Amino acid sequence: MIFAIRVPDGFPESQLLMHSEDFFFLVNSTLLSWRIL
Repeated sequence: MIFAIRVPDGFPESQLLMHSEDFFFLVNSTLLSWRIL
């Protein structure tokens, strides 16, 4: 499964494709940083 991630304009690619493992790792890292804050 592949997810398309929207990124701000000015980024080389309008959409980034990443595998589900990378996607969930990114989500978990974001939630973890939010909990720390």
